[in-house]
Amino acid sequence: ELDKNDRNKQQELDLERNSEEIKIARLNRMLRTRGFESAKYETAMWCSKVGIGYMLAYQKEGEKSPKYTALNPLNTFVVYSNDIEPEPVLGVYFTPASKTIDGLNYDYYELTVYTKKEVYHFETQPIRRKYASRLHYYEIKDVGETVNHFFGEVPIIQFYNNVDGTSDYSTVLELIDLYCLLQSNRATNIQSIVEGLLLLKNVDLGDEEQKKSAIELLKKEKILPVSSKMGDEVEVEFLTNTLDQTQVQRFVDNVVSDIEQISGIPDLASPSFAQSVSGPALRYKLIRLENKTKDKEKQFNKSIYRLLELTNNFFRTK
Repeated sequence: ELDKNDRNKQQELDLERNSEEIKIARLNRMLRTRGFESAKYETAMWCSKVGIGYMLAYQKEGEKSPKYTALNPLNTFVVYSNDIEPEPVLGVYFTPASKTIDGLNYDYYELTVYTKKEVYHFETQPIRRKYASRLHYYEIKDVGETVNHFFGEVPIIQFYNNVDGTSDYSTVLELIDLYCLLQSNRATNIQSIVEGLLLLKNVDLGDEEQKKSAIELLKKEKILPVSSKMGDEVEVEFLTNTLDQTQVQRFVDNVVSDIEQISGIPDLASPSFAQSVSGPALRYKLIRLENKTKDKEKQFNKSIYRLLELTNNFFRTK
């Protein structure tokens, strides 16, 4: 009799576990088909580039499940409460737009404001395009019907790249600019060598007509004849901007090394990673990169969990 009761309990537990697994599988399938993965990837890219990103959960009319999209952080912001643990009060997404009025071009902004329960649509006062570059205080007017949503919280979720909200390359941006400048100067120097002028010393150009012909020759053939005293020995040389490539390369290597040291991201294509090294040695080389990825994941997962809570609120309410 005890064995029979144990078997019944085990069957009930198995059915409950299977039911939970089915629910989870359904949720994962829904997330994949509603743009969750692509929105998450794009948000991560924005976080890497500018240090912050936003995802929006929304419902299209006539559909039973929410959809997800990444928002441009340059056109989005969230207002938080002034509490010990700040909570989002509202989120705003705005996009530039234009219209023609009486044959004149006007620029304005379309705003969508999300609160914990409603979605509002606004437009700013149109400004003549030729004055739009100046600083303006825009008047805002309501242009759409207020719509209720079912997420229970502000459906714009803010993502941080790290604790400071900085991009992956902000600490080494000046070094990257310096590296680009060095490489650009090297390319310019090579181009100047290719287009070097041929200087002919102690060559008589002749009369005015012959000088004009010499100038045309300079433009076409890159040859510069220079007259001097008759009887002097003729000298021929190229005029080029000399550059010590060895010294420049050493400087470039130092800049690249500084970028890797400050950013904590090693060059995986370097010879040191191609050599046969032990596991602990390889792990030591990658420890700073691993710590950065853990920090990014920790910050990212906080917002992902909050987004899943909103999804749960939606199904529970709707």
